[in-house]
Amino acid sequence: MSTDVEAPHRGPEGDIDPTEFDRYAVVAFATPDICQDVDEIHALAPPCGLPTLPAHVTVKGTFVEPVDLPEIIARIDRVARATEPIDIRPDRVATLVRPEDASVVVLVRPDPALTDLHSRLWDELHGLGRTIYGREVEGEFTPHLTLVQAIRPDEVPSAMDVIKPRDTQYEFTARTISLVGRRNGTDWETLVDFGLQGAADR
Repeated sequence: MSTDVEAPHRGPEGDIDPTEFDRYAVVAFATPDICQDVDEIHALAPPCGLPTLPAHVTVKGTFVEPVDLPEIIARIDRVARATEPIDIRPDRVATLVRPEDASVVVLVRPDPALTDLHSRLWDELHGLGRTIYGREVEGEFTPHLTLVQAIRPDEVPSAMDVIKPRDTQYEFTARTISLVGRRNGTDWETLVDFGLQGAADR
């Protein structure tokens, strides 16, 4: 699967009430056909233990307690305007296991442009919210597209039975990144979309 992508939703930034959202992240949504395929995986695999978004690659990990949401939006926009569209290429399917749960993901091939986007978002947003991913705070960035999230470790074989017959070599060109927010423990929503407009402003 390979095609250009625009984010599937758009939310007017003027309508955002920070008190209505408890978590935020910045993501690059996959194409509609990839989103549909991952939705089908969700329907057949053990249910995810957390609210999910359409298929995406996270480019700035989850943060909470935003200090100044308009400034966060302005800084993401500045980074996006200075960033060219990025080709997202798959590596392999991997299982991420923790004592309490497990997730199955498609790892994304290392790419300097993607790493640079993440680094610039980290630099711009650091101090404007508290990042809750310890590995990101430590400087680690492992881009991936999640297929199944927060299932029990003993449910991984059932999830893999659903995933293995499918072509999960998902490839797309991200031309948009999106600020998303979780509505106080329930659903994630797209708040603002930002076009990747090229390197002219860097």
